[in-house]
Amino acid sequence: MMYEDYMIPISIEPYRIISRDEDDTRQLLVNKEPTKCPFCHHKIAPKYLGMFDREICGEKIKTQQIQVICICPLDDCRELFIANYLVKEDDDVAKEVYIELQSVSPYIPSIRKFETVIQKFSPEFVDIYNQSYKAEQLQLSSISGMGYRKALEFLIKDYLIKQVKVQNVDEIKKMLIGKCIDQYIQNDNIKQIAKRAIWLGNDETHYERRWIDKDINDLKQLIDITIYWITMTEKTKEILQSMPNGK
Repeated sequence: MMYEDYMIPISIEPYRIISRDEDDTRQLLVNKEPTKCPFCHHKIAPKYLGMFDREICGEKIKTQQIQVICICPLDDCRELFIANYLVKEDDDVAKEVYIELQSVSPYIPSIRKFETVIQKFSPEFVDIYNQSYKAEQLQLSSISGMGYRKALEFLIKDYLIKQVKVQNVDEIKKMLIGKCIDQYIQNDNIKQIAKRAIWLGNDETHYERRWIDKDINDLKQLIDITIYWITMTEKTKEILQSMPNGK
């Protein structure tokens, strides 16, 4: 039997899904609708094609799930995805059923774009950061923090090797990142923020956290500030080199 034999035809009103099955005249009242396509990540008002009923069997209870088939309306995308709703109030004789949006699937993680100056001197940082960012979006929080910590080390060491022109490259590669920051970074803004970013990054890799009032969002913020100061420092150098004297 084809999927079409199971799919329930529907029509849509604001926050209301109306079944068009002759044997099922329910109206589903939704708490919210998907507002972003999981493929192109643009804000959308999706088009709806139909829905399926299914039961999720747990250890003690069965939970009814409504899966609504959606399509992105943007011409450059037009991908199909599923809006997964859980039934909050279910009554076999009720004409109105309340359902709550839980997730959309499949979810394709987005990537972050960085300034050209960062991409040029540390493409490895960009790659590792985005792998960690994808893991975070997929709720893999136990490993994403470690990835951000690794990305930060590549950012700092690549900056020292390629931008500060450190002579002893092998020493930088082998040196602990904290010593690299203390010994070789001259700009105090970069030094102070990068040190604190490493502190929080270490918490993501060690058994016991030292900064219990900080989390992965604080780590990402410190990485962002480190990137900002590095970018501004390099752009300042470029301007002074291209305009050394007045005319």
